[in-house]
Amino acid sequence: MARRLCFEERVRIEEMARAECSAAETARRLGRHPTTVQRELGRGGPGAYCAEAAQAGADARGRRPKVAKLADADLVGAIRAVHADSGGTHRSPRVTAQLRRQGRRVNRKRVEQLMRQNGIYGIHKRRKPRFKGSGSSGTAPEDLVRWRFRPGPPDRVWAGDITYIPTGQSWPRLAVVLDVGPRRLVGCSMADHA
Repeated sequence: MARRLCFEERVRIEEMARAECSAAETARRLGRHPTTVQRELGRGGPGAYCAEAAQAGADARGRRPKVAKLADADLVGAIRAVHADSGGTHRSPRVTAQLRRQGRRVNRKRVEQLMRQNGIYGIHKRRKPRFKGSGSSGTAPEDLVRWRFRPGPPDRVWAGDITYIPTGQSWPRLAVVLDVGPRRLVGCSMADHA
């Protein structure tokens, strides 16, 4: 893309236009394309070309907010409203879905970009840590029960399990031992360490 005309170039175009120099000759002297000079001379309107008026118009166009930026500002306001209504929990896919339900035509990637640029973040679901087991070899222990879980006499077969409980601050582990025969709890323990 060609660089824009500076004020000094516009003044030289005005001087050459008063001296009745052709647009091609003016462009050659300025080192610009003739179309650029013709377009600039056409902006003067009826009558003589004025460098100050052309510069003021260019400045005003540069300060004028773009339609896309105005639309983005409106969309960011709507995103903030939907995010606040959700209690600050929704991320971009849910915010996009809610905006579409409200009748707005939005793209998820655009909503995601605007949320990131404006510091709007939803709550991420924490990943559950995986239990790696005690054996470093990764082999499963021997199955002594052989999948026979029929009720029998007490204290013959015990089964145990370990689970994680999300508390919002940590993942404490709960270990439980059950007597398979009468299906009673033998013992349990909870700890916050590995």
